[in-house]
Amino acid sequence: MEKIHIEYINNQFIVRRGSDKYPRGKILDPLEVAYLLHEDRAIVFGDGGKILTLRDLASMYADKKEWWLLFTVLHDLYKRGRIARRGFGENDLILEREGKRYQIYVTEENVIVSVNELLEWIDKTFAKNMIPVIAVVDMYGDVTYYKASKHTFKKIDKGEM
Repeated sequence: MEKIHIEYINNQFIVRRGSDKYPRGKILDPLEVAYLLHEDRAIVFGDGGKILTLRDLASMYADKKEWWLLFTVLHDLYKRGRIARRGFGENDLILEREGKRYQIYVTEENVIVSVNELLEWIDKTFAKNMIPVIAVVDMYGDVTYYKASKHTFKKIDKGEM
């Protein structure tokens, strides 16, 4: 299989020589470019024709902690035969499968996420007619997925308890 040629110019990754899935001129998300590099399916050219590696790409986004977590989950999903793309927020992905749409909240093990933040995210996900899933990346890079649901908390009146 011939490698896809991608050029990094003006902060965008543009396909210069591609395929049916990656036609010439298509702008790719850095996460997808990272996956293609990881799988040795692409060559990325930077300034002056310098070939960029996955390490170069990771260092370009090193200030965004979520980026590496998103890449880890995206790679895991691709290995499972799922196709995902960047979501609406900084730390989520979108997956469409068998007519269902999933919004995946990506976090890492031992990071505190407030109940309010999760409930708000779940509400927004349901409002988009999507299924909420939480992906937790552990320190070894293994990903565990949890289907999220909304629970309501009802105030107890004084006489009820």
